[in-house]
Amino acid sequence: MADDRQVGDSLHEKVIDMLAQIGAWFDLEPKKSHTVEPSLPYFIDIVWLKGDEIDLAAEVHVGGNETEAKDRLRQALRFGARKVMIVSVPSAIPRLRSICQFEADLKNWLEIWSVSRVYKMYRSGYEFFEDFRAFRKRP
Repeated sequence: MADDRQVGDSLHEKVIDMLAQIGAWFDLEPKKSHTVEPSLPYFIDIVWLKGDEIDLAAEVHVGGNETEAKDRLRQALRFGARKVMIVSVPSAIPRLRSICQFEADLKNWLEIWSVSRVYKMYRSGYEFFEDFRAFRKRP
C-alpha cells in the first residue's frame, strides 16, 4: 500500500482515505469521523452521504475492540444508514464474523471486508476513473 495518493500516517487512516475516494467516485459525499446523531458519543470512521441520508457507514478495524466497532455500526443503522461495513485485517475477520453472526438487527445489513479488498477496489477504481474522467468531458 505504498501509494502516494493516500493520506494518513497509519493503515487505519489510509484505509479511511481510500474509502472516502471510492465514495466520491460514485458522487457520494464522504465524511470522516462522522456522528450520526449529535447527542451520541460514537463517531463513525467514514460515511458516504447521499444528500442527508447515510448510504454507507464504515468502521475500519485494524486493532482494538471488535465489539465497539459493531456497536458503532448498530447505532448508524438505527439512525438510517442503508448499509454498514467493517474493514479489517484478515486475521481479525473470523472473530468479527463470530461476534456479528447472532446480531439479528445487524447481520443482514453488514459487510465485512478485508483491507486488501478495499485496496484492490481503490486501485481498480483509480485506473478506471482516471480514464473515465476524460470520457465524460464535453468537447
